[in-house]
Amino acid sequence: MSFSVFIFANYTLLRQKKMAQINKEFFNNMAHEFKIPLTNISLAGNLLAKKITESSHQKYLHVVKEESGKLKHQIERVLHLAKLENGEYQLEKENLNPKKLIQTVIEGMDIQIKEKNANVLFFSNEEDLKLEGDKFHLGNAFRNLLDNALKYSTSTPEIKIRMKKENEGILFQFEDNGIGMKRDDIKMIFDKFYRVPTGNLHDVKGFGLGLFYVRTMVEAHGGKIKINSELNKGTTFTLEFPLTHNNDPH
Repeated sequence: MSFSVFIFANYTLLRQKKMAQINKEFFNNMAHEFKIPLTNISLAGNLLAKKITESSHQKYLHVVKEESGKLKHQIERVLHLAKLENGEYQLEKENLNPKKLIQTVIEGMDIQIKEKNANVLFFSNEEDLKLEGDKFHLGNAFRNLLDNALKYSTSTPEIKIRMKKENEGILFQFEDNGIGMKRDDIKMIFDKFYRVPTGNLHDVKGFGLGLFYVRTMVEAHGGKIKINSELNKGTTFTLEFPLTHNNDPH
């Protein structure tokens, strides 16, 4: 009887492993197939923008460029995650100034912040802290957290970002006054493809990869992430990374 159970368990594990591999290959192929025509659309849009001067046409071209840019970002994230999970991607680490990185992320999202009429405050007296990390992926992780804080709000977003040295690490906090989460959602929030039900916020879209990506990147940098949230009372993400003790920050 126990031998039969052993055989069945092994068969089930092998089948799950095969299905997982098929899923990875599917998403990889899908992402690559989307990427080529999307690149062509973007190039065509840029060429048309140089030739068309009428403001009414420019408006539509702007939509094409904005939406293709969003889709390209999603595809790149899927590809990066697939490579990380397969062990095919190596982080390009350097000694960073985390304060400058956060400020760059905030400045880069100025349009979204103004569209939401949001108030984004950054608190830090630390000038010389060093963080060894991949600038591209850490910046994307911070950008995802700020983007979520902007999207998941039913009122004027009030977002506070804090950075400080704590023991032998650097602590980052992203606090918002958004819709918050139920306890059951908090348990699953970092799972791949999981999306929190948003009630009347039907305009919030995505693949459910954002926070999975954030956690993956935080852990890839030797860090930890935790969440504190209450329904209708906002959410706070806390990230902790080890300090770098040598070299000058860029």
